[in-house]
Amino acid sequence: MDFEVCLAHAQLKLGRFDEARASLLAAKKLAEEFDRDPDYSAGGLRFAGAAKGQTAFDTLGSTAMEAAVTDIHSLENESLRKLWEEITHEQ
Repeated sequence: MDFEVCLAHAQLKLGRFDEARASLLAAKKLAEEFDRDPDYSAGGLRFAGAAKGQTAFDTLGSTAMEAAVTDIHSLENESLRKLWEEITHEQ
């Protein structure tokens, strides 16, 4: 999800609005899927090896959707923030 948010940021900087929108929609979908059935075990992390029983910890937010908002605000891109708000308020 973090990748999609950063990708959307870069796409907006390049004037690729439709691609940025698609990337943020993908980020939203990933965050919603994770939040429906969160798995904080280290085994759920891609490209990381871990012994059984280890867990992940982050300070981005208590949900994946909150983490996406944290990412977006940290990029200080008003267009990205507005696009995210538009996408998250659509039905």
